[in-house]
Amino acid sequence: MMEKCRCIGCVYLDASDTFSTYRCKLNKGITHGNFKVAKCMFDRTNISMEKAIKVLHDFQKYRRGATKLIYCPPPYVIGIAIDKAIRALRMRN
Repeated sequence: MMEKCRCIGCVYLDASDTFSTYRCKLNKGITHGNFKVAKCMFDRTNISMEKAIKVLHDFQKYRRGATKLIYCPPPYVIGIAIDKAIRALRMRN
């Protein structure tokens, strides 16, 4: 299993809050006190389908070079989103 990535440098880290608080854009309820050492809170069991679709959509936009403002999501998060989408597709059959 791939090791969880650190929040520092993640495209979903929102550092725009005041008082040095940081939030994950995928999971708005989580605030990281020290984002430099915090690890991703997502895994295959707790990412929603909506969040997985957002990650895959952002990755597709990055891959196609749609805008300069889109950065590549971390490979760990992309892998979780792919796993979730594949599991949902298999359940449909």
